[in-house]
Amino acid sequence: MAELHSRGICPILRTCHANENERLSQVSPTRITHDARYCNPTKMASMECLICQSISGEKRISPGPTIYNGKFWLVEHAYPCKLKGWLVLVLKRHVEALHELTRDEFLELADLQHKLARLLFQELDCEKEYSVCLAEAEHFHHIHFHLVPKPKNLPDELKATRIFAMLQVEEKDAIPPDEIRKLCHYLRTRFEQMGHD
Repeated sequence: MAELHSRGICPILRTCHANENERLSQVSPTRITHDARYCNPTKMASMECLICQSISGEKRISPGPTIYNGKFWLVEHAYPCKLKGWLVLVLKRHVEALHELTRDEFLELADLQHKLARLLFQELDCEKEYSVCLAEAEHFHHIHFHLVPKPKNLPDELKATRIFAMLQVEEKDAIPPDEIRKLCHYLRTRFEQMGHD
């Protein structure tokens, strides 16, 4: 036992890490577009993944255009929603746990969160931004992150995860689709400009 600790890592863990590194090195960074073929059809069929359907264009969730279409991630505006600027960062391939992401997927995600948090603050003058990944709702097990601009005057009963009450609304109570479309076009333009700043 002392020998194991003197070498700094347990041989079992070393083997696990080696196997994981080998598996990740075999993942090819394919350019992915709005195409359902990149979502796991078995999982999609069994779960009726609404995110895969939205990515494929079969049944879009947001009425607005995609704000960002990167190598691994898409950025959409949540809908129906009562809060302007509620963004959803969606992984283009269907996985259900963060440990399934590749290093490159995490790197793009980190860059996106950094730029989008700054953008939301600059454009919406929010107090702070929430970043949440649960992927537990029915038909939404596909990995996605909510990036939510917390308004300065948000009532206590809507703070922290209680803010999801602003996402769980009827369409008649949500921000109108035309407003979402305009905001998405604007945020897409501003996001593209940030890439050159």
